[in-house]
Amino acid sequence: MLTVERLSDNELEKQVWKFYVLLKNDDVVVILDQYELQKRESKRHKFKANIWDRYERLKSSRGGMKVDVVPLPISIEREVRDQVLDGLRVTKEL
Repeated sequence: MLTVERLSDNELEKQVWKFYVLLKNDDVVVILDQYELQKRESKRHKFKANIWDRYERLKSSRGGMKVDVVPLPISIEREVRDQVLDGLRVTKEL
């Protein structure tokens, strides 16, 4: 699972994307698995996400955000691509 987080300028909101990586035929496919828009009252409080600010691929029929409204900026795509490439190893053994 790959995770990317973005904190707002006022540090009261945080976006969290989680991606699932799989091999399909000859392709490496990275799929958005979860997204949350987390908020907190002040910097002393914990971040929390309510059901309407959350997307879960496997639970999308139970409410929450739909995949078509989840923001996915190019900068997030690039960071995920970089994480995949940084973690890629070619070896004879584990």
